[in-house]
Amino acid sequence: MAKFFALMYYRFKMLLKDDFSAMAVVAYLLSLNVFTIIGCYKCVFQHSHLSKLPLFYALIIMLVAGVFTRFVLLGKVWGKNIFKERPQRLRNEKWMTFIYVVASFGLMIGFI
Repeated sequence: MAKFFALMYYRFKMLLKDDFSAMAVVAYLLSLNVFTIIGCYKCVFQHSHLSKLPLFYALIIMLVAGVFTRFVLLGKVWGKNIFKERPQRLRNEKWMTFIYVVASFGLMIGFI
């Protein structure tokens, strides 16, 4: 799983040309996944909506997702440049990145 997020990190790093911005996008997508899981739980078990989640909890979830992404998922690859090693592989897997981004937004919007 960490390799998947490292791949997403490198794809966004190629696009944004910045380590921190790429990590922030990956952390944001991860927090969307967490909000989707919370929204699914609230909808199925509590018959409630995700919009009733307090803003403070949402900010805490996003902060934890950022720290988790930086130190756990991207700890080994942070700041390294693998574009010279495998540039063709990164270019060929752009559809996986696109599908992940669209699925993250689509599922999140579906459970709001």
